[in-house]
Amino acid sequence: MTELKLNIVIRTANPKDVNEIQILNSKLFESDSRFDQTFQMDWPMSKEGKKYFIKRITKDNGLAILAVDENSGKVAGYLIGAACNAQSHRKKMIVANLENMFVKEEFRSRGIGTKLYNEFLKWSQEKNANRIKVEASAKNDLAIKFYRRQGFEDYDLVLEKEI
Repeated sequence: MTELKLNIVIRTANPKDVNEIQILNSKLFESDSRFDQTFQMDWPMSKEGKKYFIKRITKDNGLAILAVDENSGKVAGYLIGAACNAQSHRKKMIVANLENMFVKEEFRSRGIGTKLYNEFLKWSQEKNANRIKVEASAKNDLAIKFYRRQGFEDYDLVLEKEI
């Protein structure tokens, strides 16, 4: 069977896209819960989750973008980020946080994550960010490999222990 060529465009999300983003974030939670069993699985669809996504869509320091196949109209993935001041113990600078990103399984390994990331990088530069930050579960090898291919290096290490 011949696979149809995708025509992926990256577009800014709008408030009408919130439900789609919530669904994609739920899929991200399902996937990442293999690595972190502390996730509140109902959070993406909660009022608090919706409020978070609306804030990223509507506030100047937030970014919400979608990867859409123009041929089918299907949303292939999304990315959410925000630009903020560095923590107070660090030098004054703007840090762009890549907060969450997900590409549907059927669209993976086709450069869509890279397209989303590149748009985030461009946005971060427009926000005069000095650094970009992303967090991934230490056990999520695929995500870590993806981010390292984008030039990220190990910076902080967070350790946790159940008590």
